[in-house]
Amino acid sequence: MNLHVTSQSSSDITLHILLEQQANGHFWATVPTLPNCSVERATKEEAMEAIQQLLLESLSTVEVLPVQVSDRTNISSTSAPSWKPFLGLFKDDPYFAEIADELWAKRQVENDDEIEIDWIEPN
Repeated sequence: MNLHVTSQSSSDITLHILLEQQANGHFWATVPTLPNCSVERATKEEAMEAIQQLLLESLSTVEVLPVQVSDRTNISSTSAPSWKPFLGLFKDDPYFAEIADELWAKRQVENDDEIEIDWIEPN
């Protein structure tokens, strides 16, 4: 996989702030793209001011870099899939078919229990 990191020359970043009024009347402001970047204040204005201050403090030590990841078409088609070593792993295990059948039967019973047929009207 090829990764290309380039530095961003602009210092301006646009972020979205979610502002939500809580049941207690306070306002909760959060930046979804930044972990641990949220505040709760009594008024909308206080919440916006506090979240902007927190953003300035948080971003003062952070560098934002775009990363370009090349698509998987560049990966060699001769490379083996990651699951390939597991093919035939249980082919000589005499209990595997029995266990698989039991698991399948249990799954079918669980699926049947989840189906509600109360809405079906008789003909």
